[in-house]
Amino acid sequence: MSKKNIYIVLLVLVLTFLVIQASQAGSKIIMYSPEGRGTPLGDAVYQVTQDFAKSAGVDVSYEVIGWSELKNKLTIGYMGGAVPDVSLILPEWLYDLNNVGMLQPITKEVNSWDEKNAFPDALWHGITIDGEIVAFPYMINPRGLIYRKDLYTKAGISAPPKRWEDLYKIGAKLNSDVNGDGRYEIYGFGYCGAKDPRTPQEFIPYLWQTGGELVKRVNGKWQVGFTAKQAAKVFQFYYDLMFTHKVVPQEAREWGYQQMDMAYASGKIAMSVNGPWMYH
Repeated sequence: MSKKNIYIVLLVLVLTFLVIQASQAGSKIIMYSPEGRGTPLGDAVYQVTQDFAKSAGVDVSYEVIGWSELKNKLTIGYMGGAVPDVSLILPEWLYDLNNVGMLQPITKEVNSWDEKNAFPDALWHGITIDGEIVAFPYMINPRGLIYRKDLYTKAGISAPPKRWEDLYKIGAKLNSDVNGDGRYEIYGFGYCGAKDPRTPQEFIPYLWQTGGELVKRVNGKWQVGFTAKQAAKVFQFYYDLMFTHKVVPQEAREWGYQQMDMAYASGKIAMSVNGPWMYH
């Protein structure tokens, strides 16, 4: 590659599609993606790259890099002068990557695109830094509480929780010792506790519910947007779910997104805060 600045295309709330400054015309384009082939999303992204390769007359190398490793690989690669041309990333990485000089503004290209208005203004605002658009919206994945109807029906529950206190009560009703050994095989709820991209994504909405924000701008400067009391309230909520009410398995302390999603899919947990990808 002859240029090291990066274009980023954002997948708001969950993923970000990072487009790095393309190489010279006719050269090979390298793309990093955590979405491996064999899944609906992975296959769709891969097909887009192949369609582009065919129409542009270039070779595209589609390299699968896990979410947990991707940011470090991009950062270390950039420092060493070895970065891909395109990559999917998480939106919360934007400021970190911009601060080290990786991002290439694409404001002019976006403003000249005749379909820009098809995207809500909030998306463009979320990927604008110091007046420059540094990413391109790729996908929106809203988060919400999902629950297994089969386990709800079995436990005689008709409606999901609306408050933290409801989650304690309903989660306890969903706990189940299936084989009678005195231990739960099914738990009411689950969350990610490992050092994993999903963990802060789950934590932040709970922080919002206390009235806090991650950061806030005061007199042109960014400041911490929450108090120690607000953060402690969320940590106490996590503690109570696992240890006081015992509706989250203790092994969840080591769960990343893959382990939690599999726990839900297999019926080990009845509820989780998750996204539409779980439909598949």
